[in-house]
Amino acid sequence: MYAVGIIGLDRNGVVRQWNRGAELIKGYTAEEVLGTSFERFYREVDRELGLPELLLRTAEREDHVENSGWRVRADGSLFWADVVIMARRGADGEVDGYMKIVRDESAEHAAAEDHRAFLEAMAHDLVSPLASLRWTLEGMEAGTVTGQQIAQVEASVEHLLTMVDDLRTHVKNSFVDQLVLPLQDYNLRDGVAVAVNVVGHGEALRRVEIIEPTSVVAQAHPPTLIRALANLLDNALRYSNGPVQVEVARDPVPTVLVRDTGRGIDPADLAAIFEPRRRGRFAVEGDGGSGLGLSSARRLLQRQGGRVDLRSELGVGTEATVLLRPAVGT
Repeated sequence: MYAVGIIGLDRNGVVRQWNRGAELIKGYTAEEVLGTSFERFYREVDRELGLPELLLRTAEREDHVENSGWRVRADGSLFWADVVIMARRGADGEVDGYMKIVRDESAEHAAAEDHRAFLEAMAHDLVSPLASLRWTLEGMEAGTVTGQQIAQVEASVEHLLTMVDDLRTHVKNSFVDQLVLPLQDYNLRDGVAVAVNVVGHGEALRRVEIIEPTSVVAQAHPPTLIRALANLLDNALRYSNGPVQVEVARDPVPTVLVRDTGRGIDPADLAAIFEPRRRGRFAVEGDGGSGLGLSSARRLLQRQGGRVDLRSELGVGTEATVLLRPAVGT
């Protein structure tokens, strides 16, 4: 059942009416909440900013106000609320109270956030293959195209086509992160080679050293894995000027390690560095970073049952460790 909370407030915001829907959404019984201020439903930061009072004053002036945002349940958990507050007026036209209607739209908000995050990551991940194509075209104009550049064009085009397919799937299903990706046994050295071709060009390509055993096979979704590896490589090349090593290993599960020799990540940033648009305190304005590469890589790896861990030492460099599912039968 889709609950609707109906809450009656007096002109000072004290709760005077509380229906069953409000109890289901917020977790308070009528006995617990009647006679208390409705400000208890707001986060501390919103109370400090004066949001509850602002909403009442706006409803008083405009007859009603609509607001969506985080609210607090009785157990302290948060939910995304869609709220309408309507002013009630007496015979003299003065406000003598308010009627508040609350709906829990946490699921809709989460779906919208997933959609936004997917599109942000897609836009971010398109940059590297397009940059590689542009670099090759510049070489063609100068008459200096090499076999390596042609291979990069082929890798970039294939990578772009798989991303377009992923976008089509997303259009068909809003809950793209809930889709079960079709995994297959995949040789990690092939994925590393494509990711390097997609991201590395010019001087950057010469800085990449690939260390690999004869063969390491993992269960993976190749296009999604390549996107994740490309993001990690792009970060390593962007934030260091020295060599970048990519190692394929069994440790004991199929593993890809990306090591750079850059400035490193401040220890205080490591816990939150995978959050979208979260950039470390060593980020420099104009370095081309957006704070989306690591969050995109983690999201893409989680969709295929993998994960990525970071280890960093200031002034020495950063190592990203990708852990994947073993191939079937191993």
